[in-house]
Formats: sequence, C-alpha cells, structure tokens
Amino acid sequence: MNPRDVVKIQSSNVDLNIPYLPNDACTWRFIGRECTISAECPCFDVSPSFNCIEDYLKILDLPYYHQKFCGITKPNGPYRASTDVFSIRFRSNGGVSAKGFVCFVQCTAPGESEFSIADAALLACSNF
Repeated sequence: MNPRDVVKIQSSNVDLNIPYLPNDACTWRFIGRECTISAECPCFDVSPSFNCIEDYLKILDLPYYHQKFCGITKPNGPYRASTDVFSIRFRSNGGVSAKGFVCFVQCTAPGESEFSIADAALLACSNF
C-alpha cells in the first residue's frame, strides 16, 4: 500500500445482504510503503463460538499482536501496524453463519491524519 490508499475488505455476500459462505477462508496481507497501516471494522456480525475457534476475524500484526474476534467480541479499532506488514484473516466453518464484516484498511504517511471512515461506514454498514 502507498500513502493515502484506502481499501475496503469484506466477507462474502455482504453486498447481497445474506449470510457469509460456509467453509470460507480468506487472508488479506498488506505491505506499507513509507506509511503506517491501520484497520477499522465498523460493520461486524460473525457467529459466536468458544474462544472464536469456529468462525472468526483475526487481526495480525506479527510478532506483536494477534487477536480473534467473533460474536460479541468485536474489533474496536482502529488497529495500527507496528511493522510494515499487516494481515487480516477470516474463517468460517460449515455451521451457522451471520451477516459478516466490512473493514477499511488505510496507509497513512508520517505527519498526515488518518482518513475518517465515518461516511464510508454509514454506506457499508447499512445492511447491519
């Protein structure tokens, strides 16, 4: 990613307003070029499970941070990468699914302000 880039990622079927696909697995990997990568997930509805072992959204900023989210354990970002590599992983099992998620990932150059996702979130989260 380059400074000022903003990328929207989402689970399958969000635009169709139906639950995400079973047995889905996606990983998005971002590499920042002269910028800090951050992510925010304003729309979130992933099926709950104990320790999020079934369906989950996982934010990875290795080796410093990784956490799974599902059910009422929601990402409360923005999450800022401590290195130039940042990943988000989504996995669903073959059971019950939910609406899914929408995240915005951006690349902010030193000294610049992060892009406000408020307006984009209103549009993206209209189905949630």
